[in-house]
Amino acid sequence: MRYTSGVVAVLLVAASFSASPAEAQSSVIGSPVTPAGGRAAGKMPTTFAPLAQSMAQLLDDGFQIVSLTGEDGEMVVLRKALPGQPGSKWVRCELAGGGQSKLIYSRSVSSDCRALN
Repeated sequence: MRYTSGVVAVLLVAASFSASPAEAQSSVIGSPVTPAGGRAAGKMPTTFAPLAQSMAQLLDDGFQIVSLTGEDGEMVVLRKALPGQPGSKWVRCELAGGGQSKLIYSRSVSSDCRALN
């Protein structure tokens, strides 16, 4: 019996749980799976609408910071629960400094916020 590397073995085991041999083959060789809507996975249209409010205004309006990314936290994800309704409102803000290389050293910071839903 020939030794199979751990990664290949995991892929083969995961593929064996698929519903059909075609799905198993496509998951092993990395072919994109097309969902029922006919679009390839990862290519779905989404809302990314500019907002007229700054990040400070959104925080004052009840949004909460749920995620920061970037070396200085330049990308911020905000969430606001909707009372009496399922789901939440989600916003992504990008912070920009006033020309300094580090956001933390900037004297003025602006935000570009966009609605995700």
